Amino acid sequence: MRTLADIRIHLRRNLPLLVGMSLCLYFSYHGVFGERSYARLSTLENTLHIKSMRLAALDARRSDLEDRVMLMRPDTLSADMVDEQVRHILGYQSEDEIALLGN
Repeated sequence: MRTLADIRIHLRRNLPLLVGMSLCLYFSYHGVFGERSYARLSTLENTLHIKSMRLAALDARRSDLEDRVMLMRPDTLSADMVDEQVRHILGYQSEDEIALLGN
């Protein structure tokens, strides 16, 4: 059986190794599963990609709407746009027309 002095010598000799291993385990765990970990980074990058695609779609829609509004302004009024809006909003059409509705 070891004496208390032997245990203290053994502990002093191995204490830096235990502290080093504990720190390695701590930082490794938080590097993989923590709030600022690699897994979290990949999740955020995926979310960023999805949001960027949604933003591009919304920008395209906004650009289309801005173009349509530009065609309806008094100084740049388009006869085709007026005709389209009258048919869409008021429901006018000739007897020999076939209406194909989009959006």
